[in-house]
Amino acid sequence: MKTFAEATAVTARGDDAYRVELDPQWAVGDKLHGGYLMAVLGRAVSAAAGHEHPVAVTTSFLRPPAGGAATVSVTLLREGRGSSQYRASLQQDGTVCAEALITQGGLDDAEPFWSAAPPPELPPEDDCVLLPALAPGAAFPVPLLDVVEHRLDPASLGFAVGQPSKSGRTGAWLRLADGSDWDPLSLLVALDVAPPISLTLGMTG
Repeated sequence: MKTFAEATAVTARGDDAYRVELDPQWAVGDKLHGGYLMAVLGRAVSAAAGHEHPVAVTTSFLRPPAGGAATVSVTLLREGRGSSQYRASLQQDGTVCAEALITQGGLDDAEPFWSAAPPPELPPEDDCVLLPALAPGAAFPVPLLDVVEHRLDPASLGFAVGQPSKSGRTGAWLRLADGSDWDPLSLLVALDVAPPISLTLGMTG
């Protein structure tokens, strides 16, 4: 199992492009996870940029790449003192698979100066359900769950037994299996790991 840093590592090619080896472990079924692909794009931009951290990322997924060799090309759109904007394109076998617009800036460890969002109420981590990579009766495996531990609030899990909560809410504890801390790149994965919220409403389409 590769660490997150290893699975998203990029190597400069010398022409504003970066080589990457896409890791099939970071997948849902046989499709690479969208947050993982965004992190790969962000890693390439971070390698090219004067500013260290992605602070805004918008990505269009055009076709699913396979695990293996790929290339990320990076274009500077605007350079500023506090932040800069980039376009990043993930290509495989000469075909564009994903395009991202990324604003790159610098983050520090200061507490937020304002927030109206209350902390979520969750049961203790040990009382939540660890989702397996291959759940009984599942139509396909989720290899991603072997590298991102996902402990779901039991109150969110009713859809699995045909009793959706209808709350439109889910909650979970997330942890990288390699033991590393979350950072601005790995958070792109964390934000898109949960089962589709529509399942809590009883909608499967």
